[in-house]
Amino acid sequence: MDVFTRDGFIDRYSGQKLVFPGTLRLLSWLVPEAFPFQSNWKSDSCHFAYYELFPTIDHRVPVSRGGADHFDNWVTTSMLRNAAKTNFTVEELAWTVHAPGRLEDWDGLTG
Repeated sequence: MDVFTRDGFIDRYSGQKLVFPGTLRLLSWLVPEAFPFQSNWKSDSCHFAYYELFPTIDHRVPVSRGGADHFDNWVTTSMLRNAAKTNFTVEELAWTVHAPGRLEDWDGLTG
C-alpha cells in the first residue's frame, strides 16, 4: 500500500489510473455475475478490469537483471503490464516511466 500511495495509484508505465484492490473486490462481492473475481486469477473467470486496473508492484530493474528488491526499485503498475514486462527492462521495451500521481487528484477510490 505504501508503494501504491507513493505512486498515487497511477500505473507508472502507462500513466493510467488504477483502483484500490479492496474497491474492486467489493464490486465483485456486490455484483458477482457482472464483475466476477476468481482467487487464482483464471482469465476466463475473472473480469478483465482486474488485469487492467488492479495495482501491483513491479521491479523497475528486474532482480534477475541486477535490480534491488527495495522500495526505491519498486513501481506501481497494472497486472496486465506487469505480466507483459516480465524480466525486460523499460529501456528494452522502449517504455516510459511516468511521474507518480498525486493522491489529491486520484486516490484509487480508496474513499
